[in-house]
Amino acid sequence: NNSIDQRGIRAIERLKMDFSGIIHLGDREINTRYIKNFVTRWVYRSIKGIPYGALLDYGKHKEKYAYPLSNIQRLKKEYCECKSLNTPFILNTHYWDIRKEPSRRLFTEIMNYILSDGAELVSVSSCFE
Repeated sequence: NNSIDQRGIRAIERLKMDFSGIIHLGDREINTRYIKNFVTRWVYRSIKGIPYGALLDYGKHKEKYAYPLSNIQRLKKEYCECKSLNTPFILNTHYWDIRKEPSRRLFTEIMNYILSDGAELVSVSSCFE
């Protein structure tokens, strides 16, 4: 589970770190940056039908959505949208998930798709630069 609450975010901020994962509703301290990011995320999602993939700046830390293994058509759409925004596409995986089917097949298929499109594999930390 990649959920994180306000206490976890405060710890990330104290350590001067950033966060990538699945961003939930109401799990951040409410301030003007939170409201701006919240509106951006949900307006984008209501228009595009997928989560907002660009970097969100909360002031003391940054966040980037990590896309879960869902289905290949959705993942391709999310990847292409990140590419159009010129933002890294982060795939949310766990080793125990991709050891078995159907996750292994889905992971392999999306990786083949993005690599054949010229995507470069980089560390998650570099996605915040």
